[in-house]
This record gives sequence, C-alpha cells and structure tokens, in this order.
Amino acid sequence: MLTQARLGEMVGQQLGHIGYSGAAVSDWERDKSKIHADDRLVLIALVAVFRQCGGLHTLEEVNTFLAAGNYRALDEAERDQAFPEWAAGQKDGAAEAQKRLPHTGDHPSSVVPTAAGLLPPALPAHRRKQIILLDKMEHFWVKGVLEKAVGEGLLLDVAWEQCDTAVAHPWQDVLDAAVMPTATSDILDTFFEADRALLILGAPGSGKTFSLITLARDLIARARADEAQPIPVILNLASWAEKRLPLESWIVEELTAKYQVPRSVGREWVETDDLVLLLDGLDEVNRTQHTLCIEAINHFRQTCGLAGIVVCSRLDDYLALDVRLKLSGCIKLTPLSPVQIEAYLTAVGIPLAHTREVITRDAVLREMAQSPLMLRVLSNAYRPDTAVEPLPDTDMVTRRRHIFTVYVNQMFARRGPTIYSPDQTSAWLAWLARKMSQHNQAVFLLEQIQPSWLPTSGHRRAFILTSRLIDGFSLGVVIWMFWLLVRLTLADFDSVWSTAVTNALPIPVPPFSLILFILMFLMLGLLAGAVDIAFYERRARLGEAYVPRYRDEWGQTAVVVLAVSLASFALVGLYRSPLVGLASSLFTGVSFALTTHFIHGYSYRSDIRTIEVLSWSWRGMVAGMMVGLIAGTIFEILEYQVVGPTPIFRTVFSITLLAVLMGGLRGNRLPTTSTPNQGIWLSANSGLAAAGLLAIVMSLATSLFWGGAFGALAGVITGWIAAALYGVGSVLNHIWLRFWLVRLGRMPWAYSNFLDEAANRVLLHKVGGGYIFIHRLLQEHFAQMPAEDTGTSRQKSVTSVQ
Repeated sequence: MLTQARLGEMVGQQLGHIGYSGAAVSDWERDKSKIHADDRLVLIALVAVFRQCGGLHTLEEVNTFLAAGNYRALDEAERDQAFPEWAAGQKDGAAEAQKRLPHTGDHPSSVVPTAAGLLPPALPAHRRKQIILLDKMEHFWVKGVLEKAVGEGLLLDVAWEQCDTAVAHPWQDVLDAAVMPTATSDILDTFFEADRALLILGAPGSGKTFSLITLARDLIARARADEAQPIPVILNLASWAEKRLPLESWIVEELTAKYQVPRSVGREWVETDDLVLLLDGLDEVNRTQHTLCIEAINHFRQTCGLAGIVVCSRLDDYLALDVRLKLSGCIKLTPLSPVQIEAYLTAVGIPLAHTREVITRDAVLREMAQSPLMLRVLSNAYRPDTAVEPLPDTDMVTRRRHIFTVYVNQMFARRGPTIYSPDQTSAWLAWLARKMSQHNQAVFLLEQIQPSWLPTSGHRRAFILTSRLIDGFSLGVVIWMFWLLVRLTLADFDSVWSTAVTNALPIPVPPFSLILFILMFLMLGLLAGAVDIAFYERRARLGEAYVPRYRDEWGQTAVVVLAVSLASFALVGLYRSPLVGLASSLFTGVSFALTTHFIHGYSYRSDIRTIEVLSWSWRGMVAGMMVGLIAGTIFEILEYQVVGPTPIFRTVFSITLLAVLMGGLRGNRLPTTSTPNQGIWLSANSGLAAAGLLAIVMSLATSLFWGGAFGALAGVITGWIAAALYGVGSVLNHIWLRFWLVRLGRMPWAYSNFLDEAANRVLLHKVGGGYIFIHRLLQEHFAQMPAEDTGTSRQKSVTSVQ
C-alpha cells in the first residue's frame, strides 16, 4: 500500500520537505540513483518511515537491513534519533527497549508521519533544512573534492602571510597596523580574527580553493555541534557575470541552482544572516566585470554586513585592479619552500627519485614545483616509467603546457583501459573547457547546455528554426483538434457560424485538414523562429553589455504575438472569412506567445529552460483569471454575433478555467540535483504530472457545459499544451540540442558516462550532479588546445541518452 509518491512524501516530511519526492524513490527502484553511504540523514529518514509503517521493529532488524545494503550500523547518536523512545527511557529497561521498540501502527493507513523518527522533536523545521544543506556541502566538497584530493596526493599543507593592505579595512584610518588582525597557522582562527570577513590571495595552483574547502569543513563541524552557528556554503563567482544581479539575488539563484534550496528559504537565510558565504573564483569573472563584481560584494557587505564572507582570487589579477574589497583581513598563500618540496618527494619514496633529480637540475621546474598543484603534476609527469624528459630551453608557458600534456597521458596509461581514446577525451574536454570559460561556468551541469554551445552562428540559427518548427508541428496538431472540437460543438447549429467555419477551412476530411493545419503552423513556426533569431542576434552582438530584463523578454513575446497573429489572419481571414480569421489570429498568436515565453528563453544562452518542481501561485492564478476573462469575453462576443444566443458564459468559463489553471501552476527551476542530467528527467516528470492534472480538471469541468465528447477532446488539448509548457517541451529541445552536438562531434551520446570516466582519471571532480576540472590551470590547458574538427571523434559504442 506504500506507493512511490507516498514514500517520497514521507521521507520528504522527515527531511523538512526538501529534496525528495516520488521521482527520487522511482530512481532508487530503477537503480538510476542511490542513497550515498555518507548521506546518513536520508538513510535514517528511510529507516524512520519503515519503522512507522511497521516494516522494522527492533534495532537488530534495522542494523540487519542496513548491512544488506552495505551501509554501516547505527551509531549511538543515530540510534537516539531513529528511536527517540530509547533516549527518553520510556520502556522498561534498556535491554527490553533494544529487543523490541514499538512502532506507530501495523499498517500504512494508521501512520501519522512526524519528524520524531529522524531528529529530536525540539529541533525546528528551519534547522532541519540547514542540516540538509550541511550534508550537501560535506558530500559535494569535503568528501567529493577535498578527501579525494588527499587520496590522490593533490593536497599539501601551505603557509600564508598577512596582506591586509590588499583590502579596504573599515577601520584602517583609525587603527594602527599593529593592532590589525594577524594570520595564524589555522585557517579557522584566521577567519575569526578577521571578523569573519577574509580575502584569500595566491598564485595559480597555490591552494586557494582547497584552503576554502578546508575552512568549510571546519565551519561544518561547528555548525553541526552548535545550532546557533551559521551554515557555510561554497559559491563560485564566475556565474555572477552572466546576469550581474545584486549579490543577494545572485546568492539565492545559486543556492537554488547548485544546492536545490527553494528560493523562499534562500531569501530567508540571506536576510537573517544564516549563511557564511565562501566565494571562490573572483579572478574567473570576466576582466571587464571585475570592478562591478567587487562593487556588488562591497554593497552587499554594507547591507548585510553581519554575514560571514570569504573571497578567493588570484594574487596578480586582484592587485591589478583599482578597487579593493571592503573586508577585515587578507592572507596571501606563500609558495612551497625547498624543505616542503623535498619532504614531499622523499615521503613518496623511490617512484619520485627521478622527479627529484629532474627538478634539481632545472631552475624553471624548481620554480614551478613551488605550487602544490604543479608539484603533484610534475611527480606524475616525470617518473622513470614515463620515458619523458622536460623540454629544455623553453619558456614557462610552453613547459607548463608540455607538463600537462604528459600528465593527461599518464592518467590514461595508469588507470587501465577505457572505451574512450585519449584523442577523443582530449578533444571533448578541450571543447568543454572552452565552452565553460565562454559561459562563465565553474561547475558544468549537463542540463544547462544551450544553443550558444553550438560552434557557429549558422548552427545556432538552424537549431532555433528547427526547434520552432517542432513547436509549430505540435501547435498545428493542437489547433486542428480544437477546430474539430468547434465543429463537433456547433454541428447542430444551422447558422452563419457553422457555415463560416466550414467555408474558412473547406476541406472536411480530417486527414487532409490535419495536413493543412500542420503546414500552416509550420510556416508560423518559421516566422516565430525568425523573430526569436532577430532578438537573439541583437543580444549576442551586445555581449557583456546586455543584462537580461523582464521587459525585454515580454517585448519579444509581444512581437511574436503580433507577427504570428498578422500572418494567421492573412492565411485564414483574407482567404474566406475575416471573422474566423480574427479568432484564429488571436488564438494562434497567444499560443505561440506562450510557447516562446514559457518554453524558450531570451537568448542563445538561455533558450532551453528546465522545470523540476511544480508549485501553485495565487498571484499567477489571478493574472491568469484576468487574461482568461478577456480572451473568453472576446470569443463569447464573436460567437454571439454569428450564432445568436447560446448557453450563457460557457465559452468564458472554459477559457477562463484553462487560463486560471495554467497561470496558477508554476514550475520552480532547480537545475542541479545529486545525479547528472536529473534536471531534464524531473522536467519530463513535471510536464507529465501537469498534463495529467490539467487534462482531468479541464475535461470534467467542460463536460458539464459542452458534453462528454467535447470534454474528452478538451482534456487532450489541455494536457498536450500543459505537457509542453511545464517540462516536456524543454526535454524535447534538450534532446534535439544533444543530437546536434553529437552529430557535430562535440560530445558522445552517453555524456555523463564520459564525464564519470574523466573524473575516474583525475581530470575532473564530480560535485553533486555537476563536474569541475581538478584545477583551473588544467581547464585553461584544455581550453588553449587548437579548436580542431572533432567530427571523427564521435563515440559510437554507447547509444543511450543519459
């Protein structure tokens, strides 16, 4: 009796209504995803639900259940959370309590789900949500990046020195330098001594990001131990340059995109200073936007000065700017000393003896080895088994490129066979690195690829036109069904209206009329595509000067309505009946406007939207009601003029109901989940769910006024439109874009499998459902590779779309 949806709902209730649903349970059952071994909150939530439903009774049964899934047994704290009766001492003796603890009922129907099975009842709901974010931070960054780096030997202890002249300290004109904060040997102590406002500077590869993650690890431990402590969250500033929003708005968007935090919760956390912002990659912001980004951070500090903040940047890039961050302290990471380098090479032992010899006799390599990253790369590149020697008498840039090339080759040689050749991998990673740099992305999310990732403007225009042809085909079928619906409804009226409809489209045989409608809407789709391309090209020419605004998007929608309505009137109204042409132009114009506004975006960089979670908006419902009343009244007047008196307000009611449903039902964009490309799958689920809900409601409601046949057809039409607007249309566009990129040789079909393989070879890190290069220097190395034709690198051995 416990369905997927019900189980997902109950787990979500245990976790504070964040992150889990029937779709997640379905993915578990289909082995599309699993509960990570370290995601203990989710695991304990599942145990609590099963205990409530009567499936697990004793601690022994729980531990046996966990062992069957290769999970460790409950520790003492988890036992107290999953079995609050144990901690409360409500049973007669600890031994008897361990033997058999009561559950809430013997059948799912008797269950009243509460949070008591997961966390102590006194813990507020907002704290449970914060703990979930802590789990994500620890899983994504500490375990996914920091600990893996330690295991791969990529992490070395680095020292730092104070550099407070690099920041505009708010008290620098009052306090003497002697009493300014001083750096300590511990990054956490340094953070607090800088009044929780710290700048970390360093050379490329000096360990800035790892220092940031180390600080995050320590802050996570403090937040777990003390509920009053704020929650650390790592965000990368590279994406800020895409929209250049106020920092508080950008933070909310990033929390939603990267950590699945609802916007309302994110806004509350920002407003109440519940976060410690760990902002990496200031130097990854486009050079022309550096000053604006610093000014946005400074403005945020003035309005939200109580929030802890840490910013990381490359030393030379930051010092070259005329503006300074208004923070309380700054540290500069220092290069590794000869003693540290020697200690590292000695600790590893014989395999690095040859590396030590190479570094000792080459001054340029000795300078490179002062970077923790480059020392690790050198230790892999120049080993006796590589049979590769450094390039003599060349500049540092050329040598670094050569070293990274050797490193990549060694990662393939030492990690076993793969279905992807080194040439394929290098070509695809080079394309990925260039596109991530062009799109200001530090973390790559498969569902965020856009038409702007296509190689040429010709490809981008062709994609937009063909995607609008798909829209036109779908709308042609929908409008054809609507036309059949009108003819079915008015079949009993020997009236001018019935004659007008027949004469306007005089082909009565349904197959031929369907062809006619499809051909007409394919032409309208090309017209809508041409309008979109004109706007997209203008925004592409503006480049960084363009900041997206809602009025631009609605202006584009208005032009689509006008162009498509005029074309529709010309095709229908001037052909036979101006009155039918007027109704047709209104209907088709609004249809294409909805498609453009809700399925597509406002530029080549945002044409495909994902909708992962459905919600209800009362404000949207009211707006939809107003639109529906206006459109329904227009149709009612037209019907009255040509037919005469008809059942009162039936047309108004049907159109208004449709507008209310589609206006109130909203999709929340949550692009990043715990598995790659899950945003697209969730968009498909959202579209199908919206289609089923709206189709049933519309069918039942319209059947009351128009009859069963009309209601059934109205339900089909409504479901088709809802599916397209609420996710399925985005899924089709994503698949179509993936097809283009595969045919052009830019990626394999099973792209997530390829990215996982690159992560296994220590070229990428997997962060949640996204991927990052192990270091920006490696990303820059791939990005600088020649942009050759990779058409011969198409992967044919894997055919499933991930």
